Amino acid sequence: LLPAAAFPTGRHSLCRPPLQQAVSGRSMAAIAATSNEAEATKSLLIDPVVEEELATEAVSWASMNGLQMVHPHHDEAATFIHAPFSLLPNVYPRQEFERAKRLSPLYNLLVDRVACDSEWLDRTLAPVLEDDPFTARLVELWKSTPHQTRRLGIHRSDYMLHGPLSRFLQIELNTIASSFGCISSRVADLHNHMLTRYGATPALLPHLQEALRRLSVTTDAENWGEAVAALHLPENPTLEALPKALAAAHAEYGKDDAVVAFVVQPGEKNVVDQRFLEGELWRKHGVRVRRVSLAQIEASAKIDASSGALALESGEEVSVVYFRAGYTPDDYPSDKEWEGRRRLELSSAIKCPCLAYHLAGTKKVQQQLAQPGEVERFLTADEASAVRESFAALHPMSTAEMGAEAWAALEDAKEHPERFVLKPQREGGGNNFYGDALRDKLIEAFPAAGEANVTAGHKGLPELILMQRIMPDLQPAVLVVRGKSTQGQTLSEFGVFGTFLAVEDEGASEPRIEVNEYGGHILRTKLDGVDEGGVATGYAVLSSPMVV
Repeated sequence: LLPAAAFPTGRHSLCRPPLQQAVSGRSMAAIAATSNEAEATKSLLIDPVVEEELATEAVSWASMNGLQMVHPHHDEAATFIHAPFSLLPNVYPRQEFERAKRLSPLYNLLVDRVACDSEWLDRTLAPVLEDDPFTARLVELWKSTPHQTRRLGIHRSDYMLHGPLSRFLQIELNTIASSFGCISSRVADLHNHMLTRYGATPALLPHLQEALRRLSVTTDAENWGEAVAALHLPENPTLEALPKALAAAHAEYGKDDAVVAFVVQPGEKNVVDQRFLEGELWRKHGVRVRRVSLAQIEASAKIDASSGALALESGEEVSVVYFRAGYTPDDYPSDKEWEGRRRLELSSAIKCPCLAYHLAGTKKVQQQLAQPGEVERFLTADEASAVRESFAALHPMSTAEMGAEAWAALEDAKEHPERFVLKPQREGGGNNFYGDALRDKLIEAFPAAGEANVTAGHKGLPELILMQRIMPDLQPAVLVVRGKSTQGQTLSEFGVFGTFLAVEDEGASEPRIEVNEYGGHILRTKLDGVDEGGVATGYAVLSSPMVV
């Protein structure tokens, strides 16, 4: 699942150089290798023999409890493999965990208000459209379809800890197809199981205690594993919150026998995460789900001319359209998929997200909101201040928009590319520029230094934004991928889900907010040196927070 470069050949090869054997006696090389191995072993989170035993048990638990994905190299939908995971949770400051939860409803409100300010959204996105045909087509479709008076959002705001104060700064805000929410609740369950079950095993308890001590987690309680889990492992409510939001939208639509349509990619690998959501919708709310692709919508879905109701090929009316596809150009290989998206937007079904929400999650909107006075347009002073504290430094790369700070950041990025990331208007991972690739991209677009040397008509890189790179502290971890474990220094990305349902009643001056809640969390961990962070794209593993 992860790129070959992410995991060097052999277990523990990141930390344990192979012993060199002398032909006769102990050579200096052998002595040095032994010394190096002893030092490397000290830096491991857990003893390699214990690691192997616990990883085997964890993989079995994952298979028993649905912590799975379709095998990345098999087309057969029934060929499953455990999702990649961290053997133990990652430590996070409790105050930052709680702060991220408090920010969730504020970001929900911000997305809705940005989406409803069509003039501001249009003006903000205008600079990228000429050089970004995908975003341009989304904007064209948004402008040609009706304003949505019932809006459902399942958003995810992603953060990393930064600086000596270890404060969360936002990486991005995802407003479409935010994945791995439901399956992340299983990761929290796995970590609870590992601590309580194997913390009760006398032979393994000292090893687990030492591993957590290295992560600064200690307790003298008699039932050590249960105490650690109760004190430091927060519950993850994604498997309750996300279906609850979809069920609320279904109820708002007002047709009990209608179905929720999951718009999915052909050959979807993350089907288990989606099936958890589907299962809970039926089990707790009695709402049925149909899975369809954009091409299938184009081929057979119909809109009633008088009511706007969307009917599938089966004849079933659709109450809610939940997108788990449609966020990348790859989801639109032909005009059929674009027509499918258009038909969904024209229907009276509640979209999650509608096109305005989708566009509100672009990097350009994120960058513009960070400019002075912009987020304050949409939130109260106190709300805006709380949100602004989570912003990293973001800069436009369009010469028409660049001020003194952006020009200074550009030159700094050429000199120190490791301090920055260059981002397009894309979701799904694998799209950003880092390091030498970032420097080369900037030098190609801005060969001369400074605003004064820009020639007439030079646009720069209007389709990209330049962002401060967030620098979290490293933590040792054990990553388990395809049944094999690897230890190394890692960094993590913490995502917070938010659920939001707004309804514009006829004659009302403000929308009626039916849902605005924190919806759970996700934690993704990757080895130091791996730039991107997506699990589905093969760069990271799933974990859960241990708050202290």
